Amino acid sequence: MIEVTGLSSVTDTESLRVSGLGNARLLVVNCLRERFTEISESDPIRVPKSQKHELRAERDARKAEVEILKGFGDKMGDKLDITPDQANTFADTLLQKTLDCAEVVASLDDKIEKIGRKINKAESEKAGSAFVKAVIIITANDDGPVQLKLTYRQSWFNCLSVTYPLIRF
Repeated sequence: MIEVTGLSSVTDTESLRVSGLGNARLLVVNCLRERFTEISESDPIRVPKSQKHELRAERDARKAEVEILKGFGDKMGDKLDITPDQANTFADTLLQKTLDCAEVVASLDDKIEKIGRKINKAESEKAGSAFVKAVIIITANDDGPVQLKLTYRQSWFNCLSVTYPLIRF
């Protein structure tokens, strides 16, 4: 039995092929994708995703605040018992709140974008880490040299084939 560990997590598990020369018979070729069931506290993606979620929630709350004030302003315009000074004060407050909110939302959008880039970078680094294992079982009637090659594709979308010698004995 031969185990090849450390294959990239973007390995197309259906593309695994073993070829070779020598007096040996290939019995089994299997590709296993290891799955992690627990969430690691040191996962470099967990914290930024949480931060991104919090920033989005704050951004949405800020946008909702302005919409509430605008809705209140629309209802207030229908009332006839408001003095011009009250209307002007409300309009000034609404304008200032809208400008403040736009500034905060722009800042939050910038932070969300930066965290998104950090997440994408961490995910791309994580994509190349070893989560896939190939198990190959061969048998031979006689001792002698055998040369095997393992070929597989790196994911379904980039048909890069990787081939390297496994064993020679």
